[in-house]
Amino acid sequence: MIKVLPPRNHLINNLLIALSWVLIVIIMASIDQQGPLIAIKGSFVFIYTFFLGLINTGLLLITSRNFQLNSRKYYIARFGGSYALGIVLIFAMHPFFSVVHNYWTNNPVTSGLFNVVRWKELCILSIMINSSIIAQQSLRVMNKERVNAELESSRLKTIHAEAANQLLRQQIQPHFLFNALSTLKSLYDLDKESGDEYLIRLSNFLRFNLTTSKADIIPLKEELKHCLDYLEMQKIRLDTALNFTYIISDEALEVGYLPVFALQPLLENAIKHNEITHEFPLNIQIEQKGDRIRVTNNLKLKKMPEESSGTGLFNLIERYQILSGDEVIILNNECEFSVSIKILKHANNNH
Repeated sequence: MIKVLPPRNHLINNLLIALSWVLIVIIMASIDQQGPLIAIKGSFVFIYTFFLGLINTGLLLITSRNFQLNSRKYYIARFGGSYALGIVLIFAMHPFFSVVHNYWTNNPVTSGLFNVVRWKELCILSIMINSSIIAQQSLRVMNKERVNAELESSRLKTIHAEAANQLLRQQIQPHFLFNALSTLKSLYDLDKESGDEYLIRLSNFLRFNLTTSKADIIPLKEELKHCLDYLEMQKIRLDTALNFTYIISDEALEVGYLPVFALQPLLENAIKHNEITHEFPLNIQIEQKGDRIRVTNNLKLKKMPEESSGTGLFNLIERYQILSGDEVIILNNECEFSVSIKILKHANNNH
């Protein structure tokens, strides 16, 4: 069923079409120097067009409820009924305005509304006016359907992004937990203070995953702290094979926001997909470039790469499209891989 516009919108549209046709008739009558007939012709066209618009509105409502859009029955009922009723209406109105015309001009009753108009011309006039009404209504209905489709598409994308967010929150990789617990045990055997620090970092990391379960956007400083907890744990495990730096202004940390889990999956991917050795360490930079944050790492891809769904990066791109429409800039060459994202200005969803 077509979702037609509210009745008030149709009344306004019908009035505008009727006034447009009145203007056309007045211009044509003025060119022909028909003088006194201008008011009669204008009134006739205005009333006819307005009531024909109401008829088309009713047909649109009836056919949209009873027939499938774009079906043969829909077209026959919608357009065939419209043109047929339009001709009936113009013939029904013609005698009345003929009487008015004759009284106004003191012509014989048989002279008709227009001296040169015959039934053929009336049918052509009806078809022209009716076509303009149908075209206008069809365009507005199509536009409304397009807007509804875009809203539905946006809603589905939002739902998909939220589902992907939930997946990201639950994707604390088993190998990460195994490595973390193994590292924690080793640290307590060798250095209790380092073990305590590692345990605090791990606790903060897991707490962040749990406490942001319903957030879409968080302060930049919270996302950065989560990333530093993650990198510090990896640094303890990998030692000099991993180096990282971050350069972000205090102002950005105070007022900036990011989608939750915007940065940490990028760091995890860098560690996951590259060979990391003391001879060839992995270098990660988190740096502010104007109103954007860029995460960069050097490349030495594993010969046997781990299986990856790519959910994190694609999800990040999709979330930015929904939240702000900003582009996620990805650069990949033989030496470096970088991802640049926009710093959001506030915590509201509408950016």
